[in-house]
Amino acid sequence: MTNIDASGGLPTAPCSLRTPEAIAIRSQLLTHPDHVPLRQWIEQLQESVHEQGLDIPHFDPIGGGVRARVLYLLEAPGPKAARQHGGSGFISMDNNDPTAKNVFTLTQEAGLDRRWVLAWNIVPWYVGTGDKIRPVKLGEVIEGQQHLRELISLLPDLRVVVTMGMPARKGWTPLAGLFPQITTLTTWHPSGQSLNPSKSKRTHVRDTLRLAGELAAYRFDPNGPK
Repeated sequence: MTNIDASGGLPTAPCSLRTPEAIAIRSQLLTHPDHVPLRQWIEQLQESVHEQGLDIPHFDPIGGGVRARVLYLLEAPGPKAARQHGGSGFISMDNNDPTAKNVFTLTQEAGLDRRWVLAWNIVPWYVGTGDKIRPVKLGEVIEGQQHLRELISLLPDLRVVVTMGMPARKGWTPLAGLFPQITTLTTWHPSGQSLNPSKSKRTHVRDTLRLAGELAAYRFDPNGPK
């Protein structure tokens, strides 16, 4: 599976993609068969926006790959994901930033197996300058919808989309009816700015991820009702 790091297991602490060595190890996993279709799709997307100078990180090869059951949909990549700005080059809960740390921790607290998870953004390219990201624009969300629709077609086992924050929710909602096999769950964006002022928001994200895991397990239970 694409869920195994070179160390032999999943990362046990957040922010593990903070060194060039860790990023290089992660990059070696991009050739795994469960990840190759996603890598090829990303490379095509990167080529299509190359002249615009847009930075689109890769999917994290630790996770579900094309066998993902749960999609985390956020807003846009942060600077720690954007390679042009010194980031890892991956959309990963292992990135060295507070949002990724929250996703890592809450996924663990929820008991959701990250081997089922794929993370993506409704706007797949970095929208900031330097180390400061800006809010996404409506036109960018609309443009991102087509890319999201293409992505869903590559994920035959996908059963749950978790939208995190309003832009993700707005981007996914018009598409949800096209995929009746997928359950939509909505929750808060996992940034510190969003979660730190309110313990209840953090609890909501954790409980939503727990429910996503339960739904994903239920849909693939051979002994469950069909």
